[in-house]
Amino acid sequence: MKLGEFELNTIYTGDARELAKDIPDESVDLIFTDPVYENIEDYLWLSRLAMRVLKQNKAILIWHAHKFLPEVLTVSTLMGLRYVWQIASYMPTLRTPGKRPFFIKWRSCLVLSKGKVEWKEYVADHITDNRQLDNPDHKWMKSVNVIEYYLRAFTKENEVILEPFTGGGSTLVACKQTKRNYIGFEINEQTAEMTRKRLESLSDPLPFVYHDSYQGSLFCEAGETPANNRLQPTPRGAGKNRCVIERPAAAPLGAAEADVSPLSYSKGVLQNEYRNNQKISCGGR
Repeated sequence: MKLGEFELNTIYTGDARELAKDIPDESVDLIFTDPVYENIEDYLWLSRLAMRVLKQNKAILIWHAHKFLPEVLTVSTLMGLRYVWQIASYMPTLRTPGKRPFFIKWRSCLVLSKGKVEWKEYVADHITDNRQLDNPDHKWMKSVNVIEYYLRAFTKENEVILEPFTGGGSTLVACKQTKRNYIGFEINEQTAEMTRKRLESLSDPLPFVYHDSYQGSLFCEAGETPANNRLQPTPRGAGKNRCVIERPAAAPLGAAEADVSPLSYSKGVLQNEYRNNQKISCGGR
């Protein structure tokens, strides 16, 4: 499959500013990227790119440094992008001293949109990063589990994600594991080759179960019941979308969870915990 001149699910080596000129207008469903934080001009370029290549009412998610938030937000909205929200990757084991008198324990990502993103479900604006060493060979890598969560929130399977600053490839790994198409640009040939090998080493996409230990919540696909489970109301939640998902006793853990994603049943989130791997309580808002 191709997008203009580009083969999907491929990393291209070169300057993203030049390569991106060949991306067709309004052809991308999401830009999810991690620029060099000090290069504020990259954020301005990204905003121009997003206004051209994003489909209408689609989003761009951009990681940034806390100290550069005013500058990043200013230049990122100059070309017409709309500020939507700020999301956080909370890292309980991180204790990085910043230049100001604070220990940094979360990474920040701006959510901007071209037009007005239409929301069908609520998603969390923060997520616990419990896997900080997905790719220890790349200094600035982000955790795949965090990226997977927001890919599922902002896109559907087979949609196209653009990562202009591929780096260690966490965004592309998350795309592959969630059955999203991607195009990656990376200026450093050695880094690009390392990431290609990382992607080649992946097996088939894994079943997705997101358990946020910080909140103790598990999210499921909107309108879907995981295979081999049944959905039923509980007296406690009558009229409030509460339910219980019960797994057959013979089903091993993980066998019934292929359809789980960050979105929720009718704006509800699965709360509480597994109980002997048999049932999950579900609460709506």
